[in-house]
Amino acid sequence: MLSQVISNRLRPRQVLVCVILWLAAFTHCADHSVKIVFVPGGASHGYGMHEHRAGLLLVARSLQLQWPRLETVVTEADSWPAPDILADANALVMACEGSRHVVLPHLEQVDALAERGLGIALIHYAVDPPAGPASDAVKRWIGGVYERGWSINPDWAAAFTGFPDHPVANGLQPFTVYDEWYFNMRFVPGREGVTPILEARPPLSTLLRNDGPSSNNLDVRKSVLRGDRQVLSWAYDRPGGGRGFGFTGAHHHHNYRDDNFRRAVLNGVAWVAGLEVPSGGVKSTTPSWEEIATHQDYEKPPGWEREAGLEMSGEADPVYSTPPVAANAKQLFPVEVAIPPNRYRHIYFVFRAGSAVGSNGTASGVIRFHNARFRGENGNEAPLHQEPPAHFIGPDGPREPPVHWTRPDTEMEIPAPSLVHYAVPRGATHFLAGMSFRPADPPGRRAMPPARLHVFFVPPAARYLGTSLPPKAQ
Repeated sequence: MLSQVISNRLRPRQVLVCVILWLAAFTHCADHSVKIVFVPGGASHGYGMHEHRAGLLLVARSLQLQWPRLETVVTEADSWPAPDILADANALVMACEGSRHVVLPHLEQVDALAERGLGIALIHYAVDPPAGPASDAVKRWIGGVYERGWSINPDWAAAFTGFPDHPVANGLQPFTVYDEWYFNMRFVPGREGVTPILEARPPLSTLLRNDGPSSNNLDVRKSVLRGDRQVLSWAYDRPGGGRGFGFTGAHHHHNYRDDNFRRAVLNGVAWVAGLEVPSGGVKSTTPSWEEIATHQDYEKPPGWEREAGLEMSGEADPVYSTPPVAANAKQLFPVEVAIPPNRYRHIYFVFRAGSAVGSNGTASGVIRFHNARFRGENGNEAPLHQEPPAHFIGPDGPREPPVHWTRPDTEMEIPAPSLVHYAVPRGATHFLAGMSFRPADPPGRRAMPPARLHVFFVPPAARYLGTSLPPKAQ
């Protein structure tokens, strides 16, 4: 045998070198034989949102960190690849506006490629093509589709706590991300071949809008009130062969900085292309803010971080403040704040209380929120304790969100001084609560100074918190 002759003539170290070179050549061929084509749509929505090409370029670069010889082609925005580019592709990935979907003139071409096994992945609005042939095709390709009048598109913080035994879920750890997560998708009958990858229970705040094609409907209300888990990303094994992947998030481009969010997309794209997803998931480095800004369709406007709720320090005075509230845990002070429509996306609560020195030392205050809730344009209400805060800055600086004590259905306690920041749900018209104040520890005979609540729609001036605020609490 030739291999025996070679091994007899070569020393052990030379044999080892030959083996390493052969493995490297094999790996090169395996990587180089896989080709992924990315097709982004054009600009929309303004800076930081629906950044289709910037998102696909980021995904392509990240995949090449795992597979350096992987062939990737990213077209210009709204530019369809030539037939020879797609002819030998293993996967096609699209991110675009559904109303002007990049695939609309090419349904028959992609259908034929899907028949021969082309993997197809669709991200965010790309899962929402116009009703009719395009919608039917997307459901054939990836197993599910956004259906107007059935599916809805609220912004909410989805908490992902468990994952299936599937390559696309490799390496995912529990995480929470605020995004425009579509749900109540229309899947193939019986979800045959569909594996949910990301599932979460939408909070009641997703039901604050009036009924409409994408805002609310009876079926969605029944599902949310039942506490159903909704599928927000999925993998699909097509019955005739080939793979599909749907991902409803990525409205906010900066969410790619979340390692699990990004890994779920990378795993899905790699899987539909036929690559072997590592047991720990596709590895990639967390993009810097400079990298996030690269290739976006618009210049970053001044003050964007504050508008996006990423920067906590500001110069604003409150839009609402309670009068001084005495320390009396049983006496409720009513709080009602009107939220101007279509203007503000964030609400900031600053809790201020004095401290007293008594026989037991220094005592600080605790503010209680009783039945804190958002009220929507349709009269529905959503309890605040269901909403994970975007940021919580306490006396010792940024930390985990406050724990909801006592009666979790109606009551939450927050130490003072603190700042708590929430996203305002779509359709919310008012914030309502009852507020009371008590000492954190008995101050002895010395009376506690009263407490106050300040409410802002933009980042507050640090003087209201009584401590320095970090420029970014991320």
